[in-house]
Amino acid sequence: MKLSNSNLILAPTDFSKHLSCKYLTAQNLHALETGVKPPFISSPVLETLQELGNQHEKDYLEYLRSAGKSVAEPADNLPTDWVDNAIADGTDVIYHARLSNIRWSGEADFLIRRYESHEIFYEAYDTKLARKTRAQTLLQLYVYSLILKERASVLKVSEPENMYVVTPADKFTVETYRIADYAAYLRYLDADLVDFLVNPTTVYPEAIPFCDFCNYWSECNQKRRDDDYLGFVAGITTSQRTALAEVGIGTLEQLANAKNLPKLSTGSYISLIAARKQAELQLRARQGDSPIYEVKPSNGDEPHGLSMLPEPTSDDIYLDFEGDHFAQEGTVVEYLTGYLTTSDDSYEYQPLWATTPAAEKYAFESFIDFAVDTYQRNPNAHIYHFAAYEQSALKRLMIKYSTREIELDLLLSNQVFVDLHRVVKQSLVASVEKYSLKDLEVFLDFQREQDLKEASQSRRVVESALNNSFSVAPELFRQHKQAVEDYNREDCFATYHLQQWLETVRTDAIANGLQLPRPTRLDEAEQRERAVDLEIAYIRRRLLQRLPADLVPTNDEECAILLLSNLVGYYRREQKASAWEYFRLMELPADDYFNEPRALSGLTFQQTLIDDEKPTVRFTYPPQEVVLKSEDAMRLPGDKSNFGYARDVNFTDRTIDIQIYAEHSGYPNHLNSPEKYFATKKHQESLFTLAKQVASDGLENLTTQPLAKSLLLRTPPHSDISDAHQQADNEPTLEAAIRISRKLDSDVLAIQGPPGTGKTYTGAYVILDLLASGKRVGVTAVSHKAIDAILNKVAELAEEQGRDVICYKKGKPKEDYDGPLVIADSHIGTYRAGLKKDIHLLGGTLWLWCHDWFRESVDVLVVDEAGQMSLANVLAASRCADSLILLGDPQQLEQPAKSSHPDGADIAALEYFSGSGKTMPPEQGLFLGETRRLHPEIFGFTSAAFYDGRLSTHPKPAGELHQRVISDNRLQGAGLRYVAIEHHGNQSSSPEEAAAVVELIAELEQSSLSPERTGELSRAITQEDILIITPFNAQITLLTERLPAYANRIGTVDRFQGQEAAVVIYSMASSSAEDAPRGMGFLYDPNRLNVATSRAEVLCVIVAAPELFRPECRTTEQMALANGLCTYREMAEEV
Repeated sequence: MKLSNSNLILAPTDFSKHLSCKYLTAQNLHALETGVKPPFISSPVLETLQELGNQHEKDYLEYLRSAGKSVAEPADNLPTDWVDNAIADGTDVIYHARLSNIRWSGEADFLIRRYESHEIFYEAYDTKLARKTRAQTLLQLYVYSLILKERASVLKVSEPENMYVVTPADKFTVETYRIADYAAYLRYLDADLVDFLVNPTTVYPEAIPFCDFCNYWSECNQKRRDDDYLGFVAGITTSQRTALAEVGIGTLEQLANAKNLPKLSTGSYISLIAARKQAELQLRARQGDSPIYEVKPSNGDEPHGLSMLPEPTSDDIYLDFEGDHFAQEGTVVEYLTGYLTTSDDSYEYQPLWATTPAAEKYAFESFIDFAVDTYQRNPNAHIYHFAAYEQSALKRLMIKYSTREIELDLLLSNQVFVDLHRVVKQSLVASVEKYSLKDLEVFLDFQREQDLKEASQSRRVVESALNNSFSVAPELFRQHKQAVEDYNREDCFATYHLQQWLETVRTDAIANGLQLPRPTRLDEAEQRERAVDLEIAYIRRRLLQRLPADLVPTNDEECAILLLSNLVGYYRREQKASAWEYFRLMELPADDYFNEPRALSGLTFQQTLIDDEKPTVRFTYPPQEVVLKSEDAMRLPGDKSNFGYARDVNFTDRTIDIQIYAEHSGYPNHLNSPEKYFATKKHQESLFTLAKQVASDGLENLTTQPLAKSLLLRTPPHSDISDAHQQADNEPTLEAAIRISRKLDSDVLAIQGPPGTGKTYTGAYVILDLLASGKRVGVTAVSHKAIDAILNKVAELAEEQGRDVICYKKGKPKEDYDGPLVIADSHIGTYRAGLKKDIHLLGGTLWLWCHDWFRESVDVLVVDEAGQMSLANVLAASRCADSLILLGDPQQLEQPAKSSHPDGADIAALEYFSGSGKTMPPEQGLFLGETRRLHPEIFGFTSAAFYDGRLSTHPKPAGELHQRVISDNRLQGAGLRYVAIEHHGNQSSSPEEAAAVVELIAELEQSSLSPERTGELSRAITQEDILIITPFNAQITLLTERLPAYANRIGTVDRFQGQEAAVVIYSMASSSAEDAPRGMGFLYDPNRLNVATSRAEVLCVIVAAPELFRPECRTTEQMALANGLCTYREMAEEV
């Protein structure tokens, strides 16, 4: 940031800094205006990293020269327009290109010439040490790209399309980033920065992650100290601070001294009471100048934290990881596994370093083997760690390398791991500002020798060297590596001393009358589950024997076999994930239930509904995000047995009816409900059979399941059309689908159908044509609802054509069902016999088609919603058919997976078959490109944001019209609208947005819709013309309370997928990305945004806080997520 002739000129780094902290921008602006020098803190470590970065840049320059590229670079005698001259001369590479416009000035590492399709591009390249590209890098590249775009016509070149990042790996890896995938988000940030500079607002130096890297940290921290910053209260949330400020409580001391806390507009009152207690202890410690703690009383609702401490043994292990959170996929993440053992007052620390993926795998296996040996020798031994990272890291490593699954599950299921952070949080309140291991050390008989800031900087050097294949001077690397190892060793010792201290706290608490029994282990997992793990490991080893020794595939068949080897354990991993989630919920402190969707906090008994041996009781609960449903098992905190079963959950009234099974005294304040796991034994057996055959015969020679072979190899039906396209020029897509389906022979026909393009119609029409040719057809999908939808469309079209088609479906019919389908929950043998006789069309879930009895039972299996069905599921079902039709859209809701899976094993079938792009490649399958639902003023957003611009609107037949909203109020016409509602600290519900939606509904009720057809009259808008969508059940509750007449028109995206309405209102509820309870991945999910906005036929209205459009993205993936919402904002009219 500098002044040039009174003009403010920004550097690209100013852009990235503003995203991280507006206060930093204000301080830099103030320093510029006053001439005060900003603080500067020198760091030898940062200087070292800078030197490494400069060397990487120079090495890449020499690499380009050695490839024969012409190079232009700055020199003292060059004119100021030397970059323009180099572009005019057609120079291949321009090094350190100075680029500027009226607002920006910076120096791109490289501009490199690209010639494609008779167009010339000059595009920006940045050399970075990190293999994982950070968001700040793209911010800087965007500035250079913006300047190049502005000057493209003058320079007589095309506007840049891509940005590039060069990493040191593998002789320079060049990553390509398509500008359009990030541009809307970046333009919004650009405008936000300009607006802030022109109209600076007062901002407070909140404590944020960027503080660790900022030269103003000391100054800002002192201000927070002087102000007695409320954020210093350990565990207090942004929403609590915002709500407290509204009632005049803005400092730690004010909260500590608050005698009667008012009930706030948002959040849990119980959590607020806990925050006051925390503030009180911190204030007392500050006034007494010494740390203090208090043991929590037993509340009877959950196990006391100190009762989670097992009996210490001489074989206990103390574990700590050092990991690079920004490491790229496929590289080393957990580069140091350190653990401590003790025996007879002696200590042994073992550091396991990993400089390569092979070494990371070896370190993981070595630790697990040591832990299992210890456990088998002494079943009472435990592994102590602090916080959840260590267990999560071990699970990630198990999945990443597909090794030691049985052994890790043995340790997890027998509760060998002890999280001391959880013990602390559930046992005591301490006068610390953070419940971190370092902060708690004030209570321990332990003193660190390492300076934590220096250790943190050494970690950065080590991570740059290890994960960037970059050379660092050996002596320098040795010094920093030793500093990191010392840091890790001290963490292990601190964990040991924390456990020792907690034991003394436990002893004192028992002496003071607290009942603290030692924990008991759950029963040993059943041996048959161990047998399944062994079988998976055996099959996988046999499959991997068909790959090269380094397990790196060299052709399509080997790629498919590697994928299959990872798919073999798909169902077992899902089952284990359910078990691990069960343990997580069982161990979750009741204080954390308020923010857990599968738990209820603050339950209050209301009434007994049925009074018998197993009474049904109604509870109320305060506003919170809840995803429970009828028949869910309910459990007490820390209890493995069922308390009862939910019989009804009413989100509107915030009540839950529970049939109580357990003996109880009194009613609980907290309950949790692990998600039910549905047995998939038949799915697993089918996948095992396939994998064994491939292991024996190879994939190319697989004759027993040719359809599975086609699916795994992504082989489309044979095509005689030019370029091997599946659809001829000017051929209607429906005709192409019918033509191809008639010729299927152990083939996979993939059809992608975006919203409103007639996916269900196309599928039903193809099914009718197959039936007419004498084929037997099966239909499946991820839900009974989806199966019913396509079968109902078949029945409807058959009736229109005057054909006698009977649509059978296995399932439980609803009471008084009187539809066209023949639905019965008959034995599967009845349906298998029927397919050999008079049943030609049968719908059923995967549990039907994966059964061995249904092998080769139909000619074609149609999988609807194949963009949401996992590849594992479709492969398991594929043996029932000769050919397969995948019908769906990967850009809509995904099938939720409970577990993480290695190397693409969690991919949906249609997404796998179509490839990595957003739309179906023409050589791979069919793309339904004409939407009949979306208004011309809506589809442009849908097409640009989600379908690479390939979507168009189907012309209206003669006499039909595009509708519009007729009104004198804000909502009129057609297209996209945005209603900005300022609010802060809201997570899953927003009263402010609810009030705004009520106003919008009132306006719509006074409005009308223009005619659908010529000669008709406009009509009033009714409830049936409106859908109100929100991501969170808590907001559904709030909206339903305010709009009870619209109760059936309010829901989540999941509820309304497949439906549409003239007007859709989407209330996003969260105040910011940081407030979103499930993170950016859920709130900004482009698939969910696509489904929500594409329900609208005439008008789509997003109601949201402005802060949602400027999330602080730390990764390129997060930037891509934000881009969809920002694209909407750009194309929408604010009302």
